[in-house]
Amino acid sequence: MEEEFRLPPTYKEVAELIRAEIDKGTWPYGTQLPSASELSDMYGTSITTIHRAMKILITAGDVVGRQGRGRFVTRR
Repeated sequence: MEEEFRLPPTYKEVAELIRAEIDKGTWPYGTQLPSASELSDMYGTSITTIHRAMKILITAGDVVGRQGRGRFVTRR
């Protein structure tokens, strides 16, 4: 049986996966998201990819970053 080789998700895919979790209520409005390191482990990708995905979500208004406090869900 051959194992399927799968590349880690791109930052755009990670942003969509996180957005989907927000939409289904895993991380409701006002919730602090896991750290970049934790998200990196969850999605099997690099911290750099997570940071790029966060930039997409922040620009879209889905997430807000607070200096020294983390990132929080900003939409319902």
